[in-house]
Amino acid sequence: LWRALHLYLHSREDLQGLGLMAQMGISGEEEEIFALMEHHFQLWLLDGTATISAQYLATAGRTIRLEEMIKEGKKNRIQVYVDTGKGFCEEESFWVDTEPDKRGVTHVELLLPQGTVAVRLDPAEHTCLVKVIQLLGELGGTYPITYSHNGRELEDQGILYTTTDPQIVVTDLVAGTGRLYGELMIEELHPGTAYACMHLLNRVRNAERLYASAPFRFLKRLKKTAKFRKRRIKA
Repeated sequence: LWRALHLYLHSREDLQGLGLMAQMGISGEEEEIFALMEHHFQLWLLDGTATISAQYLATAGRTIRLEEMIKEGKKNRIQVYVDTGKGFCEEESFWVDTEPDKRGVTHVELLLPQGTVAVRLDPAEHTCLVKVIQLLGELGGTYPITYSHNGRELEDQGILYTTTDPQIVVTDLVAGTGRLYGELMIEELHPGTAYACMHLLNRVRNAERLYASAPFRFLKRLKKTAKFRKRRIKA
C-alpha cells in the first residue's frame, strides 16, 4: 500500500497536502521505516536502487485513471426513460447493461411498466453513430415501432449525433404494450469526427437543395439555350 501511494503521489503534486498516507493509517514514522525497507529490498533484488522517478516511469503505462474507468463503465449501457403520464424524468428511468454480439449489434429487451405511453432510449453519453436495425413492441404479437431522434439521418448509415445526449424517442406505443425489443449498432465517435461528418453532410444537403431549386434549373436551361444559339451562329 505504501509503495502504491508513494508512486501515485509522485505524479500528483496537487494531492500532496491531503495527507493520504495518514488517511490510510500510515504514520510519518512508518513512512520512514517503509522507505528504508524499500531501499534494502531494492539492494537485495536489483543489486542497486531505482529512484522514485524511474519506478514511476516503469509502472505509469499500466495505470488506469479513474476518469477512464468511469468512461469505460458507461460505454456498454443504455439509459431508458419510460413515460407513464408524467413525461420523461430521472425518477422513471433505469440503466440496461449491454454487450454487442459478434456483428456489433446490441440487443435490447425491455419490460415496460403498466401504463407506459412513451419510451426514450439514450444509447450513449458521447457523440456517436447509431443504426437502428429494428424496434418492435409486443402486444400479443410484435409490431414495428416508429421513432424520432435528436440526431441527423445518414441514409443507410444510421443516425449521426453531435450531442453528448443522443436520444431515440418512441411515442406511438399501442396501449397495453408490455415489452419493447430493439437491435442497434452503436459506434462511438470522436467529437471532431462527428462535427466534420455533420459539416460535410450539411454541404451535401445544401448542394442538393441548390441543384433542385428553380433559379438553378432556369440557369441550366439558359446555358443550354446560349450554347445552342452559339452553334447555330457558327453554322
